[in-house]
Amino acid sequence: MLADRLQQREDLPLIDMMFSRTAAPGMLLFTRVVPLAGMNMTAGIAFAFPGGSEAHLLRRYKRLGKRVKADTEAARRLVAFFQLNRTEGIEVSFA
Repeated sequence: MLADRLQQREDLPLIDMMFSRTAAPGMLLFTRVVPLAGMNMTAGIAFAFPGGSEAHLLRRYKRLGKRVKADTEAARRLVAFFQLNRTEGIEVSFA
């Protein structure tokens, strides 16, 4: 189960075989969630961050997002979290 901290939504069921084997409860994820036939799956890139760093990441995201030049909010979010992942992320393997 996920909670979307940017959109303030709770209890989003997620089906992802690799994350179910490797993600720890409380870990923070930035990924694209795609609804499909009554379930949610990840699609594309994913960034993982240590649990307990939510407030810090949200503050940094708001500052970084203001400096990102992008046409859409989704693109601004992706660039900002890409940058955050480079400095504060946990390595994610897609194998």
